[in-house]
Amino acid sequence: MSLLIEKIEHHFGTKTVLHNISLEVHPGEVLCLLGPSGCGKTTLLRLIAGLEEVQSGRILLDGRIMADGRQQLLPEQRGIGFVFQDLALFPHLTVLENAMFGLVGMKDPALRRSKALAALGRVNMQDHAGVYPHELSGGQQQRVALARALAPDPRIMLLDEPFSSLDARLRVQIRDQTLHVLKESGVATVMVTHDPEEAMFMGDRIVLLREGRVVQTGTPVELYSRPSTPFVATFFSEVNTLYGTVSAGRVETVLGGVDVGNLPDGARVTLMFRPDAVQVSTSCTSLGTGQVVAAKVLATRLLPGATLVHLQVPDRSTGNDVHLHARVPCVSAFPEGETVALHVPGHLMHVFVNADAEPDFQVC
Repeated sequence: MSLLIEKIEHHFGTKTVLHNISLEVHPGEVLCLLGPSGCGKTTLLRLIAGLEEVQSGRILLDGRIMADGRQQLLPEQRGIGFVFQDLALFPHLTVLENAMFGLVGMKDPALRRSKALAALGRVNMQDHAGVYPHELSGGQQQRVALARALAPDPRIMLLDEPFSSLDARLRVQIRDQTLHVLKESGVATVMVTHDPEEAMFMGDRIVLLREGRVVQTGTPVELYSRPSTPFVATFFSEVNTLYGTVSAGRVETVLGGVDVGNLPDGARVTLMFRPDAVQVSTSCTSLGTGQVVAAKVLATRLLPGATLVHLQVPDRSTGNDVHLHARVPCVSAFPEGETVALHVPGHLMHVFVNADAEPDFQVC
């Protein structure tokens, strides 16, 4: 079942919270709505679910109108499964009874029970059918909520920040299990999150929102590797930032000259590159071809699976020092105070023009 959203505009009073949103979700696809708090992603999810009425635009499921400015299908008529941020399990019902809740339209009690148990089996919670939600861990509660949403075989699954209440280690485990279950079900899924790492892990595609507008849509690789604006670049990770002026298709920086294509001479540009794009070595020759500069190690901080290296590069044009961060995939072998060789491949630099007003940035 394909979900189609066309030209959705939504207002709360005089405030416009969604501006001309259009997108499509295909069967078996996980689409992540990503963005900071207040960008409109949960409002869009509630419009799809029927918890808010569409004011302008329309929402269709396999060509059938679910909602537009004239008609609104009730939430229970839309064939949608919803996992809420707070999970919304009924504390007075057992796990099995919670899973059966969405099957009230089935007249055969034995069939309802069988179908609910099958849904619990998909999330490995069938052995807890007789216990109550308060007797479960947070991760188990999340799986029960997913089973309850999947039990009626929904045409669309909606998830609103489903892992936000879990601790970091459990969150990784549960979202991996959830992704497998969603993919096995083949249901089209829309998930809201403010966590870029979560969106990159869960999403086949990501829709990045800012102040009610779509900033960029694409695969995780596209948004991470080819950001359309500085906002997109900085949303997915920390970036190093340099500034310069174009001359003969190049910009001179503390890291050497950077080719910027056919930009006009005199254009002011901003160069952004991620810490994992910075190559660091004790030997210039080990960095291969390309411009190499000397840098001083100011500090190192061990992270899971990597080391963050704080570097100082002298800027001879101004007499000031530029501070950069490198993320190296190892326990750092660079003592503080040591001079190292540094190189950033040009294709890993994101070049934006008009550095003074971010809404007018253009990607090059």
